[in-house]
This record gives sequence, C-alpha cells and structure tokens, in this order.
Amino acid sequence: MRIDELFDQPLPLTWEKDDKSDGIVASFELNNVKFEVLFQPLFAVSSRSDSKIWTVIFFVSEKGDFKHDTILIFSTILRAVNEFFKREKVEELYFTASSNKLEKLYNLLMKYFNINSNYNVEKESGRYIVSK
Repeated sequence: MRIDELFDQPLPLTWEKDDKSDGIVASFELNNVKFEVLFQPLFAVSSRSDSKIWTVIFFVSEKGDFKHDTILIFSTILRAVNEFFKREKVEELYFTASSNKLEKLYNLLMKYFNINSNYNVEKESGRYIVSK
C-alpha cells in the first residue's frame, strides 16, 4: 500500500470563523468526540500581498484512546490542511509536536506532503513548516 492510499478516506469537515483568535476552524466528529483544527494567522507577510503566515493547533473535546482511529483522524486533518491552503493565501503554516507519538505522525505527514502535494514540509528546531 502506498502512503497516499492510507489517507484517502477522511471524515466530513465543518468550517467556521473563530472570532477569539481571528482564525478559521475546521471541525469533525468521531464517536461523539469533537476534533478541531484551528488555523490562526501570525502576521501579514508584506504590504504588497495579503498572504499570511499561519499556525495550526489541534483540539480534542475529551481524552480518549483513539489509536484504532489514528489513520482516519490523521487523514481528516490532512484534508483540512489541504482545503485550508486552497481557501486562503497561505505562504507558510507552522505546527509543533507535543509528544513523541505526535512527532512520529508528523514525520509521516512530512512524507505525505512532500510526495503528494505542491507543498514542502520541513522540520526545523522542533517545529514543522509547510510552505509553497
């Protein structure tokens, strides 16, 4: 099985503005648990462009054992990132891993994006950077 075939069955997403952070939230539910992907602007790149650099933060409404749903959750997050890049003028997107398990998943994300998209993913000083 190819790596891109692992992520071809994402869950449906709901998009909304987040007034608190001036960001955009993509949310989805799995087994009555709400997952949110918050895209938050850091700053405008230049006065000649309305492109922004963004950070992404992941939220889960309750703790649980999602190890059997990891691929489904991750494929949905990948879908959110792909759709976000299409919706907004994004130059760079930053995120970090808060645990070794997440770091392993994010390393897989790097492979996926570097193989299957027009974006480049790099790891720099513990921070992941998705760029055009």
